Amino acid sequence: MVQPSFNNRHFTANQSNIIHLMVQQPTVLFGYWEVSKRLKSLIERHYRSSWHDLRRVARLYQYSYSEPDTAPLTYYDADVGNSECWYFRHVAPRHQYALDYGFLNHNQQFVSLLRSAQVGTPRNDPDWIVDVRNESATNQGGSQSDSQHQHDEQSNYSPFQQFSTYTLYSDN
Repeated sequence: MVQPSFNNRHFTANQSNIIHLMVQQPTVLFGYWEVSKRLKSLIERHYRSSWHDLRRVARLYQYSYSEPDTAPLTYYDADVGNSECWYFRHVAPRHQYALDYGFLNHNQQFVSLLRSAQVGTPRNDPDWIVDVRNESATNQGGSQSDSQHQHDEQSNYSPFQQFSTYTLYSDN
């Protein structure tokens, strides 16, 4: 049996359903998704409607940062049309978020097709960043050489503990 190559864009577009939500800034999230042709075809047959005639929606759920496993605090719907990605601006810092991609059926009920993992936005308080750095320096007494070493370590400090970069590269 021949295994399909995952580097082949044609294979992914036809066979995979993908959704990701990423933190870009404390108040900006970026989501992207890809729905397989097979799932689109199943939806078209079930609802007897063209995929392009369905009102596609990205629904962003906001959760408490301290209790992310509880019910969402609120949600926001974005009509995304044919787009396969969306920026969610003006989200609240220090909250958890999850993204659903789906459509509104003929009764205007949201039908979720894909759900992302939850992500947490960091705090957006410049004073907090300064306070943490200053508190760290004052709590760690020591000699002048220790102080210089601590300053060098603190210059690499990042308050965004859940931040990561994500880049896709093709094998062209």
